Amino acid sequence: MSDRFRNNAGACLVLALAGCSGKDITSYRVPKDAGAAASAPSAVATAPGAQPGLHWDAPAPWQPQAASGLRVASYLTPGKAGGAGADVSVVTFGGAGGDTLANINRWRGQLKLAPISAEQLPAEVSALEAPAGHFSVADIRGEPADGRAAARILGAWLEEPGQVWFFKMMGPEDVVESQKEAFFQFIRSVSQGAAAAGTAPAEPGASRVAANTNDLPRANFAVVPTDQGDARTLKWQAPDGWKPKPATAIRKGSFTIARGGQEADMSITAFPGDVGGLSANVNRWRGQVDLAPVDDSAIGTVTESLDANGLHFTLVDFAGPEGSGQQRILAAFTPWQGGTWFFKLTGPAALVEEERPAFAAFLKTVQPK
Repeated sequence: MSDRFRNNAGACLVLALAGCSGKDITSYRVPKDAGAAASAPSAVATAPGAQPGLHWDAPAPWQPQAASGLRVASYLTPGKAGGAGADVSVVTFGGAGGDTLANINRWRGQLKLAPISAEQLPAEVSALEAPAGHFSVADIRGEPADGRAAARILGAWLEEPGQVWFFKMMGPEDVVESQKEAFFQFIRSVSQGAAAAGTAPAEPGASRVAANTNDLPRANFAVVPTDQGDARTLKWQAPDGWKPKPATAIRKGSFTIARGGQEADMSITAFPGDVGGLSANVNRWRGQVDLAPVDDSAIGTVTESLDANGLHFTLVDFAGPEGSGQQRILAAFTPWQGGTWFFKLTGPAALVEEERPAFAAFLKTVQPK
């Protein structure tokens, strides 16, 4: 870790995470530990003989999309009368993945709906049995707004020891309705099976770092803003020179820093639970800049901490191998209200170095809303 970050920025090194078309059904086998490597699309494919994982059959009309961000797999369904389709994602997290009420309210927030209470929860969740096990299912309908048709989320999740799998379809209400049976067939096809190579490839020519900004691919319809005025959220003050970008389905905040012909990306994301824990998150980010993983005994040598406004941040600063395309990740995370918030600056090493003082000052503005 760079001593310059300690001396000049006054903050610590950040913890790592964040972050089918055709006539025949397409099958996927995904390693059971994909949650620890889901940030890197290339890490999903596993050679035969690896540990058991999940297998599923995607309906033939669903078009596979390139795996990116935290997604293990991604699809786009047909639309209605030539209109936009629905977005289908498969995401996995280590740990508990957040409790059921937190997950339901997170999805409700994406549809601009008020959270529900624990007493209302049983009416919102049903069950579905599949070869892989017991799935919890939620069907959440939003309200029409700003002249747009209502959006809808149909989601199912499978809890395994130390890992949770989320299968989610989101899109215009009528499209989700038309694809509802296909979605349930998709869920019923999920089973345990030996891992083998085979997942949607990353987009040709895309760099590893550029493809891993903790941002799920945009659906082919208007994305519902993520900030719904939840009193349990965080707020911050962005430095001058950080140009805001539109929010997406996952990002709570997003900025571009451009200077001297170079550009860096700043993302703010939040996920339920601990998202795999300290070691998994650190090594996920190290992998994104082509650094070798570290074991648990060495985690303290590549992380630091910062306390500000009642929040405790873990920080990392990882620069990839030297060269003309050297990339660097400067990031921090903090637990908050049963989830984890990630603040991540990614870009050319020289530009990220210039932004270290601004990043440290930015962290000190983060506080409960």
